[in-house]
Amino acid sequence: LNPVFPGLQDLSLLQAKSWQCQSIAQAKEYLNFCHGAVDYDISLPALNGSSVIGLRNLVAEQEKSAITAFRYHLAAMNKDAWEYRHPALSDDSCVRATWSMLCHTYLPKSEAGCKAGGATSYLKPCRNVCESYVETCGVECCDESAPCVFETPRIASQAAGLLDQSAGITSGYFDGLGPSALCTGSSRRGVAPGVAALFPALLSLLLLPASLGGAGASSSPRGHGYSRAMVVTVLAVIAMSLNGCDIIGHTTAAWQTKPSYLANFEFVPIRPEERQTGVWQLPASQAVLNSCEIVALPKEQQCSGNGICKVWNSTSIHPLVAPLSFCQCDRDWADPECRTRRRSQARAYFLSLFAGFLGADRFYLGQYYTGFVKLATLGGLGTWWVADVVYIGSAPVYAYEYRLAADLPHWLFVGSSVSIFAALGVLLFNYWGSEVQKKRKKAMLLLEQEAEFFKTRSATVSISAQDRVGMPVFSSYGVPAPVGGPYGTMVPPEVAYVSHGNPYAAYSAYAAYARTNEQPELMS
Repeated sequence: LNPVFPGLQDLSLLQAKSWQCQSIAQAKEYLNFCHGAVDYDISLPALNGSSVIGLRNLVAEQEKSAITAFRYHLAAMNKDAWEYRHPALSDDSCVRATWSMLCHTYLPKSEAGCKAGGATSYLKPCRNVCESYVETCGVECCDESAPCVFETPRIASQAAGLLDQSAGITSGYFDGLGPSALCTGSSRRGVAPGVAALFPALLSLLLLPASLGGAGASSSPRGHGYSRAMVVTVLAVIAMSLNGCDIIGHTTAAWQTKPSYLANFEFVPIRPEERQTGVWQLPASQAVLNSCEIVALPKEQQCSGNGICKVWNSTSIHPLVAPLSFCQCDRDWADPECRTRRRSQARAYFLSLFAGFLGADRFYLGQYYTGFVKLATLGGLGTWWVADVVYIGSAPVYAYEYRLAADLPHWLFVGSSVSIFAALGVLLFNYWGSEVQKKRKKAMLLLEQEAEFFKTRSATVSISAQDRVGMPVFSSYGVPAPVGGPYGTMVPPEVAYVSHGNPYAAYSAYAAYARTNEQPELMS
């Protein structure tokens, strides 16, 4: 962000003003936005008179500046300030830190010993007030150019804001810890969300091999491969969350080289004569932050025609204090001037419902890192997919830029999600039911076959004569005995030879020769 700290663009202007001390007892009843953040005797720009109305006006004007800076800084962080009209009660610690820092910036503490109405100098917010914002909101710069105490040259073309477009020196906050008599505010330091988020990842990295080993996965090559893949995935996610920087050795901070978000949100009025002549841009000096502040501006030009001007501080309006109004955008638009189209909740929901296991919903929201992790794990094996369907469908969530447009009717979310999950449950029940039935039937058949096997094995079997082992006899041979001669051992000697009946055998040829030469003794 440029400026990286809320209200930084006005520090030099606030220091140049003349300030007077005011008792907190007198000013506290007029505090509205900063009530709860200011508990000290404050300083206000020099009063024109000592009337109560003058004090009320001054407190209201300083709170207007704080509210304006609060709104635009939240918009730069892609948050809708209308959701945080009472930041002291917000659950978002970053919003509370931003609110506290801005109240300490625009309602500074008076010097010690200064009496009401006496002159005092501007006391910057203390260093730990800024550090609390940095740590709570997770502010990180790749060139480490986000210290709270600094002095850097400011380029006119890259000025921090619209109120001060001159070149010069941008200075940071007071180098001291509050509460102090030399600076404004006090705060308690905490752990930055970005650093705290690394602890679960590192703990998972340390415990992952042990958990996989305990499950028996490390005992096989497949288990080792799975463990290594998971470790590489965790390291890749951590590496992608780190930022690199190629700005080294420059006197200008990296965040100052970015366009100012105040310049991005500025509004340049277009007059009818310029519209007719085709001149659409007026000089930047005529630009304002809030189109609702321009009197008699046509409604089609207010809020870019995509919203209406709505009073912010309606509960604290005084007849002599002009109400502060901002653009409240239509459903499908965002940013302070309603020029950014929101992403659709309905589209994100149906992407999550039908392609969430591939990370399509996360890609649509602009959350690419979690999208790739979700794709690699197939929606966290279904758990992440179901959680995101409920998360995205139940309410418009924040995307990479602002919150989703609330274009998904609640009845459609409930009806479609219940129908889809009910149908999925029926399919899974039928599939697993059929598988269970198949397994039960197979088990029953195996039991029957096993029982039949043991029944046959244990039964008494009668052995018939045909199954006996040994030389065949008349009682066991299944064919009639040969007729016309002896049988068995009573057959002639030549029949006992294996070559009997084979005229080509050696013995048959020898026997034929003996018979021809009438030498029967050769055959014996």
